[in-house]
Amino acid sequence: MPAGGAGLELAYALSERREVAGGGSYRTYRFRLKDDGPVPGGVGENRFIPLFARLSYSFDKATRADFYAAGFVNGKLTVSNSAGHDVYSDEYHSAAAIGLTVSHRF
Repeated sequence: MPAGGAGLELAYALSERREVAGGGSYRTYRFRLKDDGPVPGGVGENRFIPLFARLSYSFDKATRADFYAAGFVNGKLTVSNSAGHDVYSDEYHSAAAIGLTVSHRF
């Protein structure tokens, strides 16, 4: 899942080799800001909801290709100062992404 970690995915087998799925999750990442930056000792937080669709094809029992189309929605960036008070908050536009994963089990 391109969203990473825990989330929800619903999948449907179209045939023995093909599968279609869709899902999403909620993500939040907190990170420490540089001490010599505009908010010394502050903390940044990025929150968003990744939604995706997946189309998979199994070449054989060991080799599989997954094509993903994703959208990252409801994004919000917040910056807090060293005392924990929010000094900046902004919602940002949705973004689209595509990806391809090819895996083989040995």
